[in-house]
Parts: sequence; structure tokens; C-alpha cells
Amino acid sequence: MAPQRYDRPFCEYQEMVNHLVHDYGLIIKDNDFAIHALKVFTYYDLVNGYKDSLMINERYRRGITIELLCKLRIFDKDFQNILFSRMIMIENFFKNTLSYIIAKNFGVNHKEYLHLKNYNYAIKHINFLNTLKEIHAVIDSPHTPMPTAHYKNNHNHIPPWILFKNISFSNSINLFRALKAREKDYIVNELLPSQRLDYPKKVEFLTSGLNLLRKCRNQIAHNLKFVTFQGNYLDNLKEISITSLLPMELTKTNDIYKTLGTKDLYAVILFIYAVLPDKNLKDFFLNDLFCYISDNVEVFEEYACITKLPMDILTRIKATTTV
Repeated sequence: MAPQRYDRPFCEYQEMVNHLVHDYGLIIKDNDFAIHALKVFTYYDLVNGYKDSLMINERYRRGITIELLCKLRIFDKDFQNILFSRMIMIENFFKNTLSYIIAKNFGVNHKEYLHLKNYNYAIKHINFLNTLKEIHAVIDSPHTPMPTAHYKNNHNHIPPWILFKNISFSNSINLFRALKAREKDYIVNELLPSQRLDYPKKVEFLTSGLNLLRKCRNQIAHNLKFVTFQGNYLDNLKEISITSLLPMELTKTNDIYKTLGTKDLYAVILFIYAVLPDKNLKDFFLNDLFCYISDNVEVFEEYACITKLPMDILTRIKATTTV
């Protein structure tokens, strides 16, 4: 029997270099550097991640070099790190707020605060019983992670501010969605204290935004393709809510940025800015973006073409905060 032929066979590094030059038209002047780059970044991350805007008819645009691909990859990872640190901050802020109101209103024993009577469990688009099952699985597992394991083994209850450190972001969002109005109202007003939106619109914005943030965070955490990130219809922020909550300088459309994205990477940036809990944190976030992009303007122009970020983002940031 003949051996099976694979459409993606193993290739030596030199074969990959030859393929990039002869089949894709990539400019490679230093063969050793190209091999080194493929070892460090991997072929998929270096080539497939950015070809959407760098190729025409499966050939690189004139002048595209292996050095530019490396610069894009480094810029991409460092840009992700600026966002990721804020995503973790918001996740912790959200979980802390969720655990606070649940402990206050339902008690500190997991058998009490996870009881079905506390929730509107027939909630659209989620299987809440499965959510509770997954949360209980964290407690019941023989390999319960810390700090929940410490409370399981040394105390007579596991308070929510401990347990929620070990449940998934997805399940914490589902708990929020299933809360009744009294508890949900507290959370949305803590995370979105603005009076420019009414309660239902705040709930909608926060739910969609947290899901968008979670999916984007997972792209980064699992080293998946990031630059073409898009949420789905459940993560779609309403444009009227974005423009109501955020400064006009960040949300305007113009000849350069014609359509405000509501579930793309820029929507993630806008949601982060909206939910960061004080002005200093918001300013630090924008300042970090401003400084990093300013130091890498030429690379950012290519990056913005791929990610659909506003090409004039520096002007937007400068008009919003003192940098």
C-alpha cells in the first residue's frame, strides 16, 4: 500500500525559506536570519498571521521583507501585552464585584450562594444548570486548585471571593447574567457608573463587552491568531451605547476611519477604556498605547491595515487625555 500523501508535509527550514522566496515573493537578503526567524516565531505565526493585508493573489506586495514580518510579530505581541494586563484587571474587578454582592445577599457558604433559588436560571443563550455543574466540579475535583483547595480542606465553607478566583471567566459571566435585578443592578452601576445609559442598556453593554473581552483574552492567552479578531453577534456592542459612554474623540468616524467597529479589536480597546474603574487607570492605558505606537509608527501603519484599528489613533488618544 502506497504511503499517504499529506498536503502539509514536514519541511526543513531551508525549504520554508525557498517557498517564501519563490512561491510567495518575500524578500530575503539574509538566509541565516530568515532561518533564525522561523525557529523563533514559527512559520504559521510569522506568515499566516499577517498575510491578509500583505499579499495580493498569494504573492507578497512589492517590498515586503522577512524583517518587516518579524517587526510585525514583535509589535503584535507587545501590543497584546498592553491589552492583556488590562483585561486581567477588568476580569478581577468584575469577579470581585460579583463575589461581593453575592456574599452580601446570599451568604458565604457555597451551598447557599450557588442555590438555584437565587438566580433566573431560564436565561437565554446559556445553560445555567451546566454552569453550576462546572462550578461545583471545581470544588469536587480531587485536584481542586488553590486557593479554593485550602478553604475546602481547612474551613467549613468556601466564600465566593475565594471560589471565583478558580472558576472560568465564562462561568462568572453566566452567573452575572442569571442574577436577579437587585444584584445585577449593583454590578452594572459599579462597573458602569455613568448616568448616560439606563439600566437595560448597561446590562446589555456590560454582558456583550465582557464576552468580547473574554474571547479576545483567550486569543492572546492561547497564542491564537489575534490580528483578525472578531466577536460574534452575542458580543456586538451597540454603537449608541459606545458613543454615549465614551469620549467623542475616541468614537468618531471620519474619512480615515469610516465605520465604528462594535465587535472587533478597536471595540475591545473602547470597552477596556469604558470599564477601567477610574480616570488614572484610563489615562495610563491610553498613555501606554500612545507611547508604544509612537515608537513604532511605521509598523503600526501595516498593523492598522490588518486589524482595522483607526489609522489616526494617536490623534484620538491625544485629544482624549494628556500624554
